[in-house]
Amino acid sequence: MKKGLIILGAAIMCCTMAFGAKYVKVTDVTKLKAGDKVIMGSSKAAVNGKKPESASKYLAAVTTGVVFSNDTVTVTNTEGEITLGTITSGKDGYNKPYIKTTLTIDGNVIKVLKDGTDLSTKSTAISEFMIQIDDLGNAIITNQNQLSTQPYFRYNSSGSGRFACYTSTTQAMVELYLLNTGDPSVHVESVTIDKQTATVLEGGQVALTATVLPETAGNKNVTWSSDNQAVATVTDGVVTAVAEGKANIIVTTEDGGKKDTCVVTVKGVLPDTKMYRITDIKQQLVDSAWICFGSLDDTTKVMGTYESGNNIKPMEVTINEDGTLNVGAKALYGVEVNISTDTTYAFIDSNSKYIYAASTSSNHLKAQDAVYYWKVEIDEEGDLVKSVTNSSRGVLRYNESSDIFSCYQSFGSQKHIILYSSIKATDTPTAVVNVNDNDNHNVQKVIRNGRVVIVRDGVEYDLMGGRL
Repeated sequence: MKKGLIILGAAIMCCTMAFGAKYVKVTDVTKLKAGDKVIMGSSKAAVNGKKPESASKYLAAVTTGVVFSNDTVTVTNTEGEITLGTITSGKDGYNKPYIKTTLTIDGNVIKVLKDGTDLSTKSTAISEFMIQIDDLGNAIITNQNQLSTQPYFRYNSSGSGRFACYTSTTQAMVELYLLNTGDPSVHVESVTIDKQTATVLEGGQVALTATVLPETAGNKNVTWSSDNQAVATVTDGVVTAVAEGKANIIVTTEDGGKKDTCVVTVKGVLPDTKMYRITDIKQQLVDSAWICFGSLDDTTKVMGTYESGNNIKPMEVTINEDGTLNVGAKALYGVEVNISTDTTYAFIDSNSKYIYAASTSSNHLKAQDAVYYWKVEIDEEGDLVKSVTNSSRGVLRYNESSDIFSCYQSFGSQKHIILYSSIKATDTPTAVVNVNDNDNHNVQKVIRNGRVVIVRDGVEYDLMGGRL
């Protein structure tokens, strides 16, 4: 997962608000958070670029009246609130606080604009904006991608009236209003993180989301913390993996001090790992394990890290004399056990992405941020890894003709796979060799846990002939 600013909301569709939606003037940008919905006004004469009396150019349509009362705006209906993306905050050279965010309207990010162009023009292009509030309560909104051209949001009251970007601050200032979704008399009852556990590779990130209930609570502000910052840190719900280990990521509500916790496991990526055939799921498919997916018929090939496109190409690996593999980091997958079932598993690659069966109508195998669980069965003929969610094309297989790991409806003609773990199963033979015996006894040489024993008619002996 990429470090730094994570852009959210690029595909958030704005919803039609209930009758009498109220917006409160923003006076402190540090109170804004990702996902907040805002509208713009200017001198209490226009909202979202449309004057209460008339306008033909506007940022977002306000189809009916607008009522101002002190620092509150009531809009009976709006079709284009602005949604804030993930926020980074700081202070400028004058020690004034600011936030940086993307602005999204009607599912598209507001476009980089030229002088005089109204903001109803939208684009899927990503732009970052700095928002500050001056001493008079005006919003200073600056397009960080257009600092040398037309970076300033302003309201032009001449002509039909519109909001646009300009080269200077001579146009009228704008005011920012935040949608008030809560009732101050309603207090928080609970907070829940969308993940109870998460596995992240060292240096990677995972985004957590907190849901505060009830919906009508007046103060939904939360703070995030980590009980082990040497392992993982957290900022606005975005967890950064620092070093191998475990950390509890805790969210706490400002109102009532309600808490929830996500246990984050950070795994260090090893340059070269010895992998053992999985014969015991309970021992070898655990959170502390690395695994890899191999082809049953060509054991020199294992599934590599998902990069792009559809499905995953194999990687060549080294096979040791005892049948174990030497596997590099790009073929390793971390294990996340589903604590709600204890029998399904998520697999995370070296990009901190979970592999998943992407479609019910195609064979695509991809990777994503969200947790995705699989069922696993181990047998001698080849292991079954089957999607919990995708029942149509959710069986993981190796396609020899296309040389890809992909997902199919069933076993079919595709090759079975076998699973390997970095954890060795105890008391499990790693190699069995039949030994010729002239007395017609059933004799085998067994390598178990690095020790060679002779099994004769079911009885074990050491190499010197002593019975075990």
